Amino acid sequence: MKKALIIILLSVLGLSLVNAESAFGMRGGLNISNREFSGDSNLSTGDRTGFHVGLLAQLRTEANIIIQPELLYTQKGYTYDGVLVDHEYNFDYVELPVAIKYDINLKGFHLQPYVAPQAGYAVIAKDIQDNILDALDGEADLSDEIKRINYGVDLGLDIMVLDDLLLGARYQIGLADLDPPIIIPLKDDDIYTHRGWMFSIGYLF
Repeated sequence: MKKALIIILLSVLGLSLVNAESAFGMRGGLNISNREFSGDSNLSTGDRTGFHVGLLAQLRTEANIIIQPELLYTQKGYTYDGVLVDHEYNFDYVELPVAIKYDINLKGFHLQPYVAPQAGYAVIAKDIQDNILDALDGEADLSDEIKRINYGVDLGLDIMVLDDLLLGARYQIGLADLDPPIIIPLKDDDIYTHRGWMFSIGYLF
C-alpha cells in the first residue's frame, strides 16, 4: 500500500512538472552554524558566522508546488575556547539542496514553506588557532581528518515579494556522522553532525 501511494504521488508530481514554468536566480546571505553532538561529552562550543552564495532554479507547477534545486557555496563550523588556544573550525562546502515548496499566494506576496534534502562536499576544512602567545598563532588543515561528504535536510520558509525577490530563512539539520577534529574526545557510538541557520536574500530573473 505504501509503495502504491508513493508511486501515485510521484506520478502526479511528474505529470505536474510536464507543464511547469521555469525561472532562474541567485541567492546569498548569512550563516550561523555550530555542531550537534550526541554522546557523553560536555564540551561547549560557540557559533561560527559565515556566508553562503549560489544559484537556484525553480520549476513552478499548477498545483502550487515548486521544485527548487540550488547550488551553493556555504560555510559551516564552530568555535572552541581552550585554556591556551582558541580554535575556529572552518568547514566550507559546495552544497546541493533540492527544496520542495508549497506556494501560498497572499495577494501581494507569497509564503513558501519547504523541506529540502541536501548533500555537500567539503572543499575547505581548517582549524584556525589563536594562541595565548601570538607568535604561535596558526592554522591546521583538517581535510584528511573529516568525512568530506555531508548530507541532511533543510526546513525553511521563503517570502517572495514583487514576483522576483526572495527573503528566506532555513534551519539545516545535518544527518551525516562526521569525523570531528581530534580535540574532541569521542566514543564509538558518539555522533557529530552540523547544525545551523541560514538567512538569505535572492532574486529571480
